[in-house]
Amino acid sequence: MGEDTGKRAAIYARISRDKKDDGDTLDGQIELCEKLAEKYGLDVVAIYREPDGTGASEKSTAKKRVEYDRMLAAARNREFEYVLAYADDRLTRRPMELEVLIKLVEDTGLKIRTHRVENYDLSTGPGVVSARIMSAIAANEARLISERQKLTFERHAYAGKPKRQRQRAFGWEGDGVTIRESEAILIREAVEEIKAGASIASIQHKWNHAGVRTAVDPEQSKKEEKPDGQWEWSVVYRVLLGWRTAGIRTRHREPLRGADGKLVQGTWEPIISLADREQALAMLGRLSRKKLRTGSWPLAGILRCGECTKPLYGQLPSGTRSRAIYACKKGHVGISAGLLEQYLIKESVRRAYEARKHRANNPPAPKRAEDWPHFSELSETNQLIAEATAAWRDRTLPPNIAFAQITELEPKSDELQKQLDAFLAVQPAPKETPLKTVGQVLEWLMEVQGQFLRETPGKLEDWQKPGESFDPIEERPASPRSSETTEEKKERPQELPYAANLEETEELNRILRGELEMVVIRKGKAGRQSEAQFKARIDPVWRG
Repeated sequence: MGEDTGKRAAIYARISRDKKDDGDTLDGQIELCEKLAEKYGLDVVAIYREPDGTGASEKSTAKKRVEYDRMLAAARNREFEYVLAYADDRLTRRPMELEVLIKLVEDTGLKIRTHRVENYDLSTGPGVVSARIMSAIAANEARLISERQKLTFERHAYAGKPKRQRQRAFGWEGDGVTIRESEAILIREAVEEIKAGASIASIQHKWNHAGVRTAVDPEQSKKEEKPDGQWEWSVVYRVLLGWRTAGIRTRHREPLRGADGKLVQGTWEPIISLADREQALAMLGRLSRKKLRTGSWPLAGILRCGECTKPLYGQLPSGTRSRAIYACKKGHVGISAGLLEQYLIKESVRRAYEARKHRANNPPAPKRAEDWPHFSELSETNQLIAEATAAWRDRTLPPNIAFAQITELEPKSDELQKQLDAFLAVQPAPKETPLKTVGQVLEWLMEVQGQFLRETPGKLEDWQKPGESFDPIEERPASPRSSETTEEKKERPQELPYAANLEETEELNRILRGELEMVVIRKGKAGRQSEAQFKARIDPVWRG
């Protein structure tokens, strides 16, 4: 076909699985649009074919329409002047999409023709109002379809029927019910290994090394980078210990329970029993707790070496070194773990106190309606209601059409107004009274800090010179004093590796990571250091 500027057209086709008519195939839609182009004397310069599965949700964002986005981009570049489609609901089924299309028509002068409604004009006020009404009807239809589908899915779930999946589940055939014995044997063996103390990671490495591949078909995958069948930790965990493997039906990844409170059994044969699953999970839990008790390092990932910029890692006491330290793997920098953590906790709390004091002295301004994130959406909705009302008063729209749109929009406007009222009702808290002194903060700090100390009970006075006060920031000698006896060395306070329960670990991480982005540790001199020398080695980068 020739390309006459001003007469160039693009065809957009998309399947709607909920409709069965003469436009229920892509080829059928394209054929009807080509006849429409011939009728108006248009030259078709591009055809955009949207694959199945992108249609019926009124508010889903997961069903991305790649071809539709390509068509809009080409229209913005003025590669054609007309868009042809089988029907308006093939182009847009969400009011927000329609508004984007209206703006595009305003900016480019694009014209739209459809087979079902040829006079689909978004360049005039009445045409826009009519399109918005049709879009609201289409959105309501999509909502009803979605509700029917959800009810069907829920009914099937409580009946124990397997969920329809694009990919075959590992261990079963494509019907999701029949067991594929060669894969089921691997699953049962792996679960027995976990019950005996193996980890998920060990099973992952074993299967990958043995050439066992996932059930994912690369041709069916929607990922740009097609999977090669290698196992990932999360996938191995789900295949071995997911509820489906034990024969339990799930919904939204949670096990379903019937009215009697019992788990809903699936209609397929389980590969492992619920008892096997519970025993394997219990063993993994014991391994996890054991790992936590062997020590964790609260500053891991935050510390950097001042010489090579590489991370510092925790190292346990060993040989003549009585303290746990954070050190660079290349040996550039090492620093007492216990003293560094105590210092950074104290500084973090001090900064938190100053920030609290600043907020109290500088209260935030009262909230305004314009500050609400959805204020523009409420304004646009009310504007649409006003336009429909004005169109009825001016007799440009009959009352049945005008009030249909108003009836559709008013519930949304009412709901948004309620949310706005709730937003404005929660005003910033009144000016709080901060702690009067930093000393009060540090007093609280010592209570918090008590659970994080690395020292075992010992005689601190043995470490003090006559008349000398002990400063916890001051670092201890790198090596024992020559005058110490063997018994004195045994009684020395030891800086032990950090070990705590999960709650304590989370609390410490909250304190430190809430204030610190990173900490650079400079190289220091061996031996006892003063507080000033110790602080000079620490270069924290604070958040905010």
